[in-house]
Amino acid sequence: MATIAVFLALGGGTYAARHLGKNSVGTKQLKNSAVSEAKIADGAVTQSKISGAAQSALRSGPAGGALNGNFPNPRLAPAEQVHELSNSDFGSCHAGSFWRNENDINANFPKIGYYRDPYGVVHLRGALSCPVTPDDTSLFTLPPGYAPPLAEIFPGATQLGATTIQVTSQRHHDLAGPGPALAANQYITLDGISFRCEPSGVSGCP
Repeated sequence: MATIAVFLALGGGTYAARHLGKNSVGTKQLKNSAVSEAKIADGAVTQSKISGAAQSALRSGPAGGALNGNFPNPRLAPAEQVHELSNSDFGSCHAGSFWRNENDINANFPKIGYYRDPYGVVHLRGALSCPVTPDDTSLFTLPPGYAPPLAEIFPGATQLGATTIQVTSQRHHDLAGPGPALAANQYITLDGISFRCEPSGVSGCP
């Protein structure tokens, strides 16, 4: 009998729950935390359904930094396009000679380029070489807003083996060494080098 009684009680409760009158459940009938985020369908709560007092707290106006568009519905800002360097942007590698894009010799390499992502991280790519045996390690200089706060040294690679690349707070990129001595037309690659720009809020640095 106990089992039957429980079954009937559950059945009766189920019947009642399926036949609730319209608007019979209101704020007083809901327990605290009864409506959680997981129970709200995506898109069910729109701005038009939010009370005026709550809407006044919503942020408005143009977004910035890593965001693009306007509040209350901004989106992530798109990635910056790669800025490619031409040969006139490179420093001297020897008296009367200058570093050049390795892409001029080998199309399998991308041109030296850089871009800054929405989070303020500057990324380098590409390879360069000198038409003669280089004796000057100053490669090129980036524009304002694309410098680390202090000089940083990164592992790099050359046609002969590993080396190091130094990026200074003055935006200079130097072959810092120690590394194998390069001969004419032997490349250095900057792929994978990245660093945070500083100072924040200056020259476009987020």
